[in-house]
Amino acid sequence: MWMTNYISAIKRGLRDQYNCEQIGGTQEEPLVLAKDGEYPMHIEGKLDNVLIKDGKINCCRFDGDSD
Repeated sequence: MWMTNYISAIKRGLRDQYNCEQIGGTQEEPLVLAKDGEYPMHIEGKLDNVLIKDGKINCCRFDGDSD
């Protein structure tokens, strides 16, 4: 999966799984408001512990990976 598609999947997950408000964009490429925090979600069969901090997405934080 291309990284741009991966980020789109994260934004859809924030909207659909965590009920973050969609403030623009499209159904496939939403623009969402997400509060700072950790948002675990399964993408491509892996658990990614997505972190939102200061409006930025920090992803590819898989279980077992060290930072």
